[in-house]
Amino acid sequence: MDSRIAGIAVFFALAFSLVGFAQLSTGTISGTVTDQSGAVIPGAAITIKDLDTGALRKVVANEAGRYSADALPVGNYEVTVSLTGFQSIVRSGIELTVGRNAVVDIALSLGNVTDTITVAEAVSQIETTTATVANLIDERKVLDIPLNNRDLTQLAYFTPGVLRVPLTITQGNTNTAVGGFGDKLSVNGARSQQNLYLLNGIPNSDASGNAQAATGAYSGAETIKEFQVITNSYSAEYPSVAGAILSAVTKSGTNAVHGTLFEFLRNDKLDAAKWETNAFGTPKPAFKRNQFGGSVGAPIVKDHTFLFASYEGLRERQGTTTTFTTITAGPRTGAFGPVSPLVAPYLSLWPLPGEDGTRLVTDFGDGRALVAGTNQRPVSDDYASLKLDHQFKGQKKGMLAFYYNRDEGKVDNINALKASGNSVGQRSRTELMSVQHTSILSASLLNEFIFGYTKTKPEGAIPIGPINYKNFNGVDLRFSPDREQMGSLSISNITAVGYVDDSTSPGHNSLIFKDGVSLTRQKHAIKLGGQFQRSMDHIKTITTQGNGLYNFTSLQNFLAAKPMSLTINLPNGAPVLGMKVQQDPFYDLRQNNYAMYFQDNYTATPSLTLNFGLRYEVSSNPTELRNHLNSLRSVYSTQVYYGPLYENPTLKNLSPRLGFAWSPGAHKFSVRAGAGIYYETPSLFSTQFNLQAMFPYGVAGSVTDTASSGLIRFPDAYTAQPQLLTVNPQARYMQYDMKSAAIYRWSLTLEREFGAWLVSTSYTGSRALHLLLQFEANTTRWDGFPNDVPTLQKNFRLANGYINPSFGRLTVQAPVGNSFYHGLTVNLRRRLAKGLQFQGAYTYSKAIDQGASSVNVQDSLAQTVRTSYYFDLGMTKGRSLFDMRNNFVGNLVYDLPKSRLTGFAGGLINGWQLSGVLTLAAGFPFSLSDAGNTAQRAEFFSQDGLRPNLVPGGNNNPILGSPNLYYDVTQFVPSTCSGARVCRPGDPDYRTGHYGNLGYNTLTGPGYRTFDFSILKNISVTEASRFQFRTEFFNLTNHPNFFIPNAGPFLSNGTRDPQAGKITQTRGTARQIQFALKYIF
Repeated sequence: MDSRIAGIAVFFALAFSLVGFAQLSTGTISGTVTDQSGAVIPGAAITIKDLDTGALRKVVANEAGRYSADALPVGNYEVTVSLTGFQSIVRSGIELTVGRNAVVDIALSLGNVTDTITVAEAVSQIETTTATVANLIDERKVLDIPLNNRDLTQLAYFTPGVLRVPLTITQGNTNTAVGGFGDKLSVNGARSQQNLYLLNGIPNSDASGNAQAATGAYSGAETIKEFQVITNSYSAEYPSVAGAILSAVTKSGTNAVHGTLFEFLRNDKLDAAKWETNAFGTPKPAFKRNQFGGSVGAPIVKDHTFLFASYEGLRERQGTTTTFTTITAGPRTGAFGPVSPLVAPYLSLWPLPGEDGTRLVTDFGDGRALVAGTNQRPVSDDYASLKLDHQFKGQKKGMLAFYYNRDEGKVDNINALKASGNSVGQRSRTELMSVQHTSILSASLLNEFIFGYTKTKPEGAIPIGPINYKNFNGVDLRFSPDREQMGSLSISNITAVGYVDDSTSPGHNSLIFKDGVSLTRQKHAIKLGGQFQRSMDHIKTITTQGNGLYNFTSLQNFLAAKPMSLTINLPNGAPVLGMKVQQDPFYDLRQNNYAMYFQDNYTATPSLTLNFGLRYEVSSNPTELRNHLNSLRSVYSTQVYYGPLYENPTLKNLSPRLGFAWSPGAHKFSVRAGAGIYYETPSLFSTQFNLQAMFPYGVAGSVTDTASSGLIRFPDAYTAQPQLLTVNPQARYMQYDMKSAAIYRWSLTLEREFGAWLVSTSYTGSRALHLLLQFEANTTRWDGFPNDVPTLQKNFRLANGYINPSFGRLTVQAPVGNSFYHGLTVNLRRRLAKGLQFQGAYTYSKAIDQGASSVNVQDSLAQTVRTSYYFDLGMTKGRSLFDMRNNFVGNLVYDLPKSRLTGFAGGLINGWQLSGVLTLAAGFPFSLSDAGNTAQRAEFFSQDGLRPNLVPGGNNNPILGSPNLYYDVTQFVPSTCSGARVCRPGDPDYRTGHYGNLGYNTLTGPGYRTFDFSILKNISVTEASRFQFRTEFFNLTNHPNFFIPNAGPFLSNGTRDPQAGKITQTRGTARQIQFALKYIF
């Protein structure tokens, strides 16, 4: 371990017992005690009672009349204040939610202390003590809002500034094990990996930072009581994350036995067909889903010990319509030229139109056809949890809470193209255990300790296709006898077949200790905190193109068995760069994180609170138990250095947080502002990308024949030409001179309460530096290399050689990205009153960046983000993938008024409830690609992210809007054409080796609109129990939400693609109807 890290670790160990932890799973009740004239009254006795469990907390008002009770479990409370010479007051109606500081000011009247005045009044919704910007998802929304797949992630979108990250639709690629399953969030322009999910104060996400299971859902709708989404101006109590903190709290047992039994049922009989099913004339796919389970909470010892347990199960069988490009009969019979006998066995991997349940959509007349078919997706998930709470008799002994949950998910993606590499399985297993002890040391001093253990084991890309590649019609189709599967066959403009890689399993274990104190002193509310976290990742990784990847530039070259390139795992013992290959996909990584913070919320006046905070976090460099880590020091390196992946950038990560809250008078209005610096440090998630091509444990060799002359043998180059593959091995590395990403964030919030209504408007800004980006850096050299030449004037030539001739593809993660975000939000909220609860959240924002992720396909983003612009960063800047300018999400729950009727009529008319969610979102930006251009590939060698040219005077966002032609393809020409027309070799405006001039993410995709609605009927059984019948409609209006169109306007030969601009897929669901029955007691 680095000596500086060791010294810091010793310092943390010595200081640990003196510092404290933030109340990420609890709340605070505080206030000021005055007389009727407004003068503060010190010495008043305050008793705070949890009405659900009977637990008591006793504090005393200090010299400034202030009191504070920290780390209270969420729930319903009453506050009793008494002092000799004054009448006692009992204040009820206090609902304490997670992360909230409920301000309960008490004005005492002269009189006998035995006289008691009871006041039932809800606490103001206005936040008056911090600058933190947050949104609460309460228990009523968790239980009653219609949630597709009962996925709690959907509730996070109710928060202003939270946007749905656009993901790919391709089955098997949508939910990768490495990048996290399910929907992802972008919060105030941050990346999806930059969020932190907490459950009862403990991280409950995998290495990617996402908490969803393999099914794509954030499980636990029957278990979670509520959660808070904190989006900006976090105090120093909170970890340094660039995105949001999603802090969920589970339900607990109470003095009353309570619980639920439920079943949700759905099938395709009442559902509408998706747009693509109707458009391509395929049968409506089958769909069946059952979600079932129950929960129970009960006292073990009244007022002291409580239990809560739950189970939630999911069984689903779903089909979806898909399209792919196959090979027609003509090429198989020699109509497009001779068919090599080496290729003939492989042609059967693509079905003829009409075979295997497919339906012809378009015959392009060139040996290719677009066909439609049905994917199948069986799903199962089992989620169970147990919570025990104990309240000791003495306050100093305090409270003890134990929590455990386990979630196992299984998904099989069975592609309509039987030979598709997207026929893969996904698995997930998450276990979380936490122990929390809270001790009240005195009326003004509280200590809290938390221990947590999280274990996640996602698995992805598990081959489950029906084809036996070892014996396919009597032929072994594998490219390497050392592998179980055939590698990938990639033919330009035809859907690939085969498995380019094997399965991956990035297991992640996290051990965490937190301890701390909260101290109240006159006008100061001080918190000191410390944390130690040990991350232990057990990873089975993949080697890039390990099973092999043959690239063919055209169908004709494939028929002639003339590949352009081959990449494949090298055999053990092969000599590369003076080393011997030792293929080993298993890694045991370790990393430590240390954190300390100081936070002081200073009440300068009764109306003004100032927030001062400082947090320091430092991480050790990742290590591997067998020392299987090494690095390259630059893109020009020819030597591999064993040891750390990069220089540790975290030692100077001091994170100041400042803010204020001004709320004059009766606290019906507030102005709050805050600013802070937050860091994203290189994590074990970041390193996984490099392990896929780590010398000498994951080495793939490659060979390129730009002329497709037949130099590379097919399909046996691995065994027949091993000497060719070792010339240009692939490698990946992280820039050795590493930097932590620094995110500067600021906010201004105005809030006004009108009775049950609250309206708030906020401005949020952020500026991020040193974000990790991924590049293919080893292009060919440009004329004049290494001199700097203006980007669009550079001419790359194969004859100039590679940037680093010792390697083939050389992929680098470098901290060179920047981003900018400005957002304005309006949030209108009505707390439950007269049966109605409502919220409407609108976000208007602009996000600019140089890439939406530090990885490529693992995030499942709508488009890949890796480019070859390592030396031309200006080409990467543009609208962020998260730049959805307008976003509105509204939700409501409404209990219809009760009539006075009784008996059968009353039972029929009463007990009805309506709820719904309306989502209106602008489209996200996307780029056009010319990366498949064969002539450009020959000159650049590595041309990831290459874009076409915009015609002179053209429109870079020429949206037409029709799914048959979404954008005007005539505004663009191939990157080989410098004029206004699609040129051919020999034309005066034809040239190779130049970048296309079209900018990054200039086009805007289709918007997203959907309305989910539910009708609930409650039927009372006893005073404390009832049946609830629900009918839920998802996408009630059956509006098709289109995915982005075909973004490759040109075929590999530079001619226009007839599919350019066409949309073949939709996002979300068609109208679906779900029924549910619950028994609530």
